[in-house]
Amino acid sequence: MTRNNVRYWIAVSTGLLLCAGHGVAWAQTAADKAAADTLFNEGKQLVNKPDDAAAWAAACEKFDASLEKVSQLGTQIALAGCYEKLGKTASAWGAFRAAASVASKAHDKRQRVLEQHATALEAKLSKLVIKIEAANKVAGLEVKRDGSAVTPAEFDSPVPVDPGEHTVEASAPGWVPWSTKMVVPASPDVVEVSVPALKKVPAPRAARRSHRTLAYGLSGGGGASVIASLIFGAVASSRWDAARPHCHDQLCDPKGVDLAGSAKTMGNVSTGTFVIGAGALVVGVLLFLTAPSVGIENAQPASPTALLLVPGVGPAQVGLAIQGGF
Repeated sequence: MTRNNVRYWIAVSTGLLLCAGHGVAWAQTAADKAAADTLFNEGKQLVNKPDDAAAWAAACEKFDASLEKVSQLGTQIALAGCYEKLGKTASAWGAFRAAASVASKAHDKRQRVLEQHATALEAKLSKLVIKIEAANKVAGLEVKRDGSAVTPAEFDSPVPVDPGEHTVEASAPGWVPWSTKMVVPASPDVVEVSVPALKKVPAPRAARRSHRTLAYGLSGGGGASVIASLIFGAVASSRWDAARPHCHDQLCDPKGVDLAGSAKTMGNVSTGTFVIGAGALVVGVLLFLTAPSVGIENAQPASPTALLLVPGVGPAQVGLAIQGGF
C-alpha cells in the first residue's frame, strides 16, 4: 500500500468516526464508546509515522481493541489498511471483506471500493494446507494452528494465512503431542504440512517396575518350588528304601508302617509342590515377556525380589514357607 493510499483509508476512517452516528455500531455503553473513540484516535496518531513498523503494529492493536469495544465501519477500514501496511495479507483481506459486508448492510457507497480492494489482495494471498490421513485421526485428536483450534472441515483445505512463521500442533489423550513450525513466504504460494501418526504415551515407569517385579517374584518362587519338589521326592524315595526291610508280603512292622506313611506323604508333597512351582514359573515368564518395554535410558535395576517358597522338613511334619517381599 502506497503512502497516498494509506492516507486515503485513514481519512475515510476519520471522517466516518466524526460523522453523526459514527457508522454502524452495536449495542454499547457510554464508557465503551468513549474507550473505542480514544483507542481509535491513538491508533490514528501512530499511523502518521509511515516508515515505523513498530508504530503501525501498535496502531493495529489500538484499532483492534477499539473494535472490541464498539464495532464501527471506520475502525474496520483503518484496521484493514493497517494490516496491509504490515504485509499481513490474509488479515487485511479478511478485514476488508468484513468491512465490505458491514457497508453492504448499511447501504454505504464505500462497499464497492472495499470489495475491489479485497479482490486485489486475494491474488496475493499465501495459503496453508493441513493434511492428516484417516488412519492418523485417533480419538480425541485436537489440531491447532498458531494456538487456535482447526476444525476437521479445514483439513486438506488451503486456508489463507499471513506470511511468516506458523506453528501446527496435534494432541490427543494417551498420545505424545506433536508440533512443527514452518515459514510461509510472502509471495502467493501454498504450503502443505502433514500431521503424522502420534505415538502412544509410554507406560509409567513405576508400573513397568511393578510388572517386572511380580514376574521376577513368581519366577523365583516357582523355581524354588520346583527345587523343593525334587528335595521332597528324594526324601520320599529314601524313606521308601528304609521301609522295605521292615515290610514282607505287603505286611510291615510298626516302624515300616511309619516309614512308608512318611514316604507317601513326602511323595504327595513333592507332586503338589512341583505342580504349583511349575505353574508359578510359567506365569512369571509370561509376565516378564509381556511387561512394557523399558528404554535403555530409562532402565532401572530391578529391586531384589525375595518371594521364595522354602521347603520345611521336620521329624513330624513337612511343608512350605513363603519368605521375603517386594
